[in-house]
Amino acid sequence: QNIQGSSSSSNTISVASGHTLHAPGHVVQAVQLHTPGNVGTSSTPILSTTSTSYVDFLTKAITTKLANSLIYVKTYSLYYTNAATYGDGRLLRDSTTIDECKYMYYTGSADQFLPLSFQVLDSPSAAAGTTITYKHQMKRNSGGTLNCGYGDGGGKVNANMVLMEIAQ
Repeated sequence: QNIQGSSSSSNTISVASGHTLHAPGHVVQAVQLHTPGNVGTSSTPILSTTSTSYVDFLTKAITTKLANSLIYVKTYSLYYTNAATYGDGRLLRDSTTIDECKYMYYTGSADQFLPLSFQVLDSPSAAAGTTITYKHQMKRNSGGTLNCGYGDGGGKVNANMVLMEIAQ
């Protein structure tokens, strides 16, 4: 069946209070992790690491409202290194890698601020009411210290993760 608005209501369809309309492609919900960078007298990043194993940088969970929705995942921040440095990043759904970037950061010299992000449309095939945790992880392969979401006395760099459930 098709539904349509009446011409007397400018072809607008209204949904009664307490009822929900979900159409394929519509955003069902959005959640965000917003972590402000630290402003202080010395450098204080959100994550500072020399680890050659993956460490968590951003973590956010979403509980699905519908079955088989897509989840749009976007992370964004900047990183800073104190020396020539390179390393990898990955994005996890719970414990499953859904995206990976070799050389996610690569600098040939010190004192650079560069973007650090993922953007993925994930298909977790989850039932309604399933809590899914997404993690942006980083590791250093060689070089100096990796500082994600850097801040110092002059300013700060925020870090963000946005999760949107999209009806199918």
